Amino acid sequence: MDSKDIGRHWIIVSWRQEYDDGRVVLPLGDDLTGFVQYHDGRVVVMLIDATRPNFTTSGQWGASIMRSAREEIFGPAPA
Repeated sequence: MDSKDIGRHWIIVSWRQEYDDGRVVLPLGDDLTGFVQYHDGRVVVMLIDATRPNFTTSGQWGASIMRSAREEIFGPAPA
């Protein structure tokens, strides 16, 4: 199969993992948005939980890498 066979840009509408033991996991929840893009042998994937709250700091570009990662995983730091 060639990358031209599957197109260049796909909108992701869900991400569902089904396990042999019957478990079903939605890693980013019910409200997922994102895309997959193929171009010149490369792939880009962006997945976003649409319910994720905005940064409480000055934003993703103004926050330190550790603060950005912490807020992404655990939510805002206590005051």
